[in-house]
Amino acid sequence: MTDAVHGYHSPIFDNPKLKKLPPSFYWGVLFAVLLHLVLLYCIFNQTFGMPPILESPKIDKPIDMTMERIRPEPPKPTPTTAHNNPVTPHTPVTAAPDDIQTLPVDPVVNKTPTAPGPVTLPVEPTLPGPVVSNEPVYVAARWSRFPNADALGAYYPPRALNDEIEGSATVECTVLDAAGRVRCSALSEIPGNYGFGKATVSMVQDKGRVDTSKGDIKIGSVLRQTVKWSLN
Repeated sequence: MTDAVHGYHSPIFDNPKLKKLPPSFYWGVLFAVLLHLVLLYCIFNQTFGMPPILESPKIDKPIDMTMERIRPEPPKPTPTTAHNNPVTPHTPVTAAPDDIQTLPVDPVVNKTPTAPGPVTLPVEPTLPGPVVSNEPVYVAARWSRFPNADALGAYYPPRALNDEIEGSATVECTVLDAAGRVRCSALSEIPGNYGFGKATVSMVQDKGRVDTSKGDIKIGSVLRQTVKWSLN
């Protein structure tokens, strides 16, 4: 005989029954989520938000002001009153009376004309003679011997040489004899006060000779010569 096995039921193996949550629970969860979202938005906006844009102050536009000069009014012309000049009538000229005595007039006697005397003619002025100039007549200078560069170095003015000054001088020379010797005088020098004129006179008189062989330059002829002084 078999024993009947009675089944044993354990509550552990039973499916738990789900309890229904009230609606207030869902509303509370939704409110908490919204609150967290609002807090996160505020924090994000304060941290990464754009700074407020400050409005620039308004600048008034410049006012163009023009100053007009008040011109004085011209004086009003004063009315002038026309002067009434009285008209003075001319007195009529009375006719000459008939009882005026007339004086006797002598008869005209024809006189014979007298012969004219001698006529004096004006004297013509005499023409002036030729004007004599006191300036000498220069002849063309032709030298048979003239100072060279060595002579320039020997006669160079000491002051001009020390200051390294160059210049020139013009001399007037008169032929003394047939050998061509001359006597000279300085006419001008550039620059002045450096002795170029005196040095030129001495150099030309000592080293210069005029060519008198062709006969056109005679004794007493006057010539003019310019000498340039330069430092090489």
